[in-house]
Formats: sequence, C-alpha cells, structure tokens
Amino acid sequence: MIHRVTFYNVGRRHLNWATEIEDLTDDKILRNIIDNARLVSTNITLRLNDKKGTIYAGSRAIGKFIIQPRLTAAR
Repeated sequence: MIHRVTFYNVGRRHLNWATEIEDLTDDKILRNIIDNARLVSTNITLRLNDKKGTIYAGSRAIGKFIIQPRLTAAR
C-alpha cells in the first residue's frame, strides 16, 4: 500500500514537503527525513501517535509529520 507522508516545520529552516512511500516503515520515513531535511544531528527518532508523528533530534522536537493512505482516482 502506498501512503502519502506530509512533513512540516522540520529543522531550523522549518522545511515542508510531501512524499509518497510504498510499504511504509520507520526506516523509510527516517531515510526520507535525512535525505530531504539536511539535518546536522544523526540521532533522529520518531514518535507516532495514530497517524500523526513528531520528529526528534535527541530530546528536542524538530518537526512533525502526518501519514495518510494515498487516494486512488475513481474509474
């Protein structure tokens, strides 16, 4: 299943972006954050509450994300 993940206010630059990830895992979310946010810290963790999550660098919150199933077009 493909999910749309929207990241917002990530890092010092408060970056926002959205992406689609197939077979969603924490590792794929982390890889997307590392590839797109240009963070200095390598100690990145996620806390997920239902479909909303918070991104942490150490003990400091540095951004948020929302997970939604991708909507398919009606035929």
